[in-house]
Amino acid sequence: MNKYIMKIAVIQTGGKQYQVCEGQTIQIETLLELTEGAVNFDQVLLVGEDDGKDVKVGAPTVEGATVAGTIVEAGRTRKVRVVKYKPKTRENTVNGHRQNYLKVKIESIKG
Repeated sequence: MNKYIMKIAVIQTGGKQYQVCEGQTIQIETLLELTEGAVNFDQVLLVGEDDGKDVKVGAPTVEGATVAGTIVEAGRTRKVRVVKYKPKTRENTVNGHRQNYLKVKIESIKG
């Protein structure tokens, strides 16, 4: 029997969904101009315990549920290079992209 029951949640941010638990660090896309401080996620799709009891599923979100976190790090990912090439015409283009990200430590799950 697991005597340490953790709260888990599924949050939505940046068009993506993340399954999080308290104490976990996640890497999300930067949407706002935040680099430090606290972050609250109100788009909570599911809240429950890891043993499967007391699960609340939202339609589409759970009313009154929030996930609080603090920003640990802000940075940019490695460069992704996109190459387009057309044969026989000597035409090629190379583009690069670096996505901004935030590392957020989940502090508490309420709901």
